[in-house]
Amino acid sequence: MDDFKLIKGIGPAIERRLHEAGVTAFAQLAALPLDGLVALVDGAGVSSERIVREDWIGRAGELASISAESAEATTKARKQKEEAGREVVTAAPPLDPPSSTEAPDDLHLELDDASFEEVLAEEGGAGEADTSRIRAEVGFRISGARAAQVVSRQPNYYVHILAEVAASDEMAVLAAAHGRLRPGVLAYRAAVEFTPPEVGRYQLLGTVVISDYNAVGVTVGPKLKVIP
Repeated sequence: MDDFKLIKGIGPAIERRLHEAGVTAFAQLAALPLDGLVALVDGAGVSSERIVREDWIGRAGELASISAESAEATTKARKQKEEAGREVVTAAPPLDPPSSTEAPDDLHLELDDASFEEVLAEEGGAGEADTSRIRAEVGFRISGARAAQVVSRQPNYYVHILAEVAASDEMAVLAAAHGRLRPGVLAYRAAVEFTPPEVGRYQLLGTVVISDYNAVGVTVGPKLKVIP
């Protein structure tokens, strides 16, 4: 199940309502009509104006698209890691628009090892148990003939922490963050925190996407076992 709490305005109670109604993936949420979504969260004190203002449906579509890109890149990452025994570097297509007559150059997005550590549990509210959290950090660098040109345009980048369910092709987004590239800066490090997924065994992965240039990088993290 996708983590709807990554969408501004959706908390655990609303997420639970959606899951109970059978809406468990970003793509499903993105496909809902506004009146249908309002009906599903009826009674939670959420107005249609708020849903529109916080753009739940649009944000769900963005996360569904990025998750699909990350899943595809993850498959390639796993194969390349098995062959090369190291983390993955993926290349982007040409920076120039199709009408350009200049020979294309590659843009490279290189990821460092992703680090994961448990952070102090948060004290829950009345009737709620303490919640353990995990902190993840992903470092990445941009290189290539036009790296300086790319960062000068200050495009957005998106960082996702994914959990691949053991012995299956299922993938869940655990955390997401985004930022903007800065002129003259080619190395970055992003940190996110997330609640562990449901009981099970997982392979943790980190992805970085520069969507304006179709650049995707993947780094494989440790395995995670969540017990009751």
